[in-house]
Amino acid sequence: MGNIYVVNDIRMARRNNAAKKRYLPAEAPEYRKKGFASLSKYRDWQLEQNEVEARRRLAAGKRKSILRTLDIANLSNVRCRDIHDPVQAEICRALKRSRFSRILRATLLHLESRSKLLQSCEYIKGICALVDWCCSWRRLIEDWRPQSHNPGRQFASLLRHLLADFDVPVFMDAAWLSDNKLQQAWFVHIAGGRNIRSAAGLPVPLTKKMAHHFLRAPVTYGIEEALRWGQVHALGGDKRLADALRDTRLVRHFEHNEFWLSVLRFFIAHPFLDLMHVNPIVDFIQYQRFEQREVFVARGVTETQPPPQPNFSMRGRSPEALLRQVEGWHRRLGRESSGASLQWQRSPMREYSRSEGSSEKGNRRIWTIRELLSARELINEGRRMQHCVASYARSCYAGRSSIWTLEMCDDIGTHKLLTIEVANVGRRIVQARGKRNRMPSAKELSILRYWAAREDIRLAPHIV
Repeated sequence: MGNIYVVNDIRMARRNNAAKKRYLPAEAPEYRKKGFASLSKYRDWQLEQNEVEARRRLAAGKRKSILRTLDIANLSNVRCRDIHDPVQAEICRALKRSRFSRILRATLLHLESRSKLLQSCEYIKGICALVDWCCSWRRLIEDWRPQSHNPGRQFASLLRHLLADFDVPVFMDAAWLSDNKLQQAWFVHIAGGRNIRSAAGLPVPLTKKMAHHFLRAPVTYGIEEALRWGQVHALGGDKRLADALRDTRLVRHFEHNEFWLSVLRFFIAHPFLDLMHVNPIVDFIQYQRFEQREVFVARGVTETQPPPQPNFSMRGRSPEALLRQVEGWHRRLGRESSGASLQWQRSPMREYSRSEGSSEKGNRRIWTIRELLSARELINEGRRMQHCVASYARSCYAGRSSIWTLEMCDDIGTHKLLTIEVANVGRRIVQARGKRNRMPSAKELSILRYWAAREDIRLAPHIV
């Protein structure tokens, strides 16, 4: 019986407490408790206090570079290009161009004392882009604590702390490192629990199934590649085909979506087609259906002609017949003299040379990366490497792409190793192939990375 009375007392106490809570006056907001008239004034005070505390913490330690950089950036007569340290120069540029310089200062001070993110120009750019979206932050930066020593994981954690109420795929983090405002908006859209299908500015419409698979693309994929991953899997394709498409123009260009979906269905319907042919087939179809050509009709006079087959269709085609057409097109490109005098200006990226070994030991090697600047050079490159790079002449002339060749010179002679395509907008290496479209070796990739680091060029995830 005693136990019954105790249980009843507990229930009565809970009811009384609940009743009291219902009739208590609403608790005053935190900022009013501290004597501030508005939330904005309280936030300004918080920023000041956070900066004072961060400065005290940093001054007590050994890392003082950020303090000096912040003070230098305040001087109006200082030019960022005169700062020799690349990280400090990047911080200076970010502070001078940011719309939210005060919030950026407080953010940098907080991150300097708690993370490794300010040791890389790439992440500093990402932090600056993140501060531009401070109106969408869901939580305070001061409440963030990293759970890893890896800068990539720290940045991913910071993004989700500030912006996400729902899961966001890791591959979406690339939007902040590439300064792509549209893709950043997609990140915020997904982080708020909304469907990617309703995001503004998608290059292609997505079905429910495509959107489902888009969110499950591998971590190593870029955002554009994830869109194709979603399409391929929704249509019944697999990872092998999606991986093969990463080497093609289809992950960079999304126009004529309905036609290219028919091409994807063709690949899916013929699973025994060797996937090494996917890239040459896509280039062939693009040239036949969409590429206009400059043809010399008289001395010094060119005429723009329409694509060879503007009504090209996949209906009724067999893989064997299509491969014969691709092979014939490659042979014609190698013989073609029409338009071979087409030339274009150099891209902003510089050529590269690296020496290894010594002549005395007989192991001296010189690696060079140089740009191809004419249709004739592309034709010769295609002949030597046995691929279809000659079809890129119009893209190079228009400035959309630049084509480079990696060569190695030793005691025997000069050896052609790779043909490299760089998307000029965004400075991104999107293709690197050897003879007969082979993949780069580990040594060739290391030379590519040296050049890319010097010229601030990004490598597409599938190349790394």
